[in-house]
Amino acid sequence: MENNNDKKDMLESEYLELVNQLQEKFNVNEMKFKETNKKIMKMKRDLSVIYGLVRSMDTTIIGGVDLPDEFCAVWDLLSSNTQDIAEVHLFTGKIEGDNYEEILHINVDFN
Repeated sequence: MENNNDKKDMLESEYLELVNQLQEKFNVNEMKFKETNKKIMKMKRDLSVIYGLVRSMDTTIIGGVDLPDEFCAVWDLLSSNTQDIAEVHLFTGKIEGDNYEEILHINVDFN
């Protein structure tokens, strides 16, 4: 009978040890997830700033400033690529944990 109690105690202690290990792994993964989301938000903010600057320059170039054709061609390429990237990464989709309302507010400011 005593042998049975020892086995039961051993199983309980093994179970508790496994649960603690699982909790530690979960905490590490959750920390990595939050850290990754912070990096994504920073990149989205940086991309928003770049998008805003490109849009401002578009207005300047369209405003009749006389620039070389080569520069305008390269600028048009940069502008269209920036617009495409912003549409994919800022204006559509949602990554869990994002403060999407903040991103939409940033987007409205640049439109």
